[in-house]
Amino acid sequence: MKTAAVSTVFIGAVVFLIGCGKEPSTPLPSGTPVPSTFTVRALTAERSGDHLHLTITVHLNNPGTNPLILTPPAVQLWIGNDKPAAPFIAPGLEPEAIAPGAESEGCTHWWLAAPELSHALELEIAGARQTVKTADFFVLDSLVEGQSAQLAFPVWKPIP
Repeated sequence: MKTAAVSTVFIGAVVFLIGCGKEPSTPLPSGTPVPSTFTVRALTAERSGDHLHLTITVHLNNPGTNPLILTPPAVQLWIGNDKPAAPFIAPGLEPEAIAPGAESEGCTHWWLAAPELSHALELEIAGARQTVKTADFFVLDSLVEGQSAQLAFPVWKPIP
């Protein structure tokens, strides 16, 4: 009899939580990144032909117990809502790591083709997202080939 009452209470609690749009909490699997808080501090762009090397400088807090390495999968730049941007990989640009429990600045590097620049861009770090570019079209030719330029954001334009 007690088992039936406990089961009824448990089922009632689950139904209540589902009705509230929440699911019963379960522990995160080992190695799952803990959501960080971050602020985009600067965008630097360098044009290379019909591509853009975008450097995003962020200030962030890593509340996790593991280092937060600033590359996918912990960090991702989204084109639109569902297309991941390619990370920019080059000698001397090794991914930065933010120590557990630390608050620091770090940079992420991305490689974007000209057509991708007409979409919104969102940076996601360990589950938290922030818009770095609106869906407005950006003219890649507004940048000088091979020269770094600071960009205003989220509506991109070169900062003189």
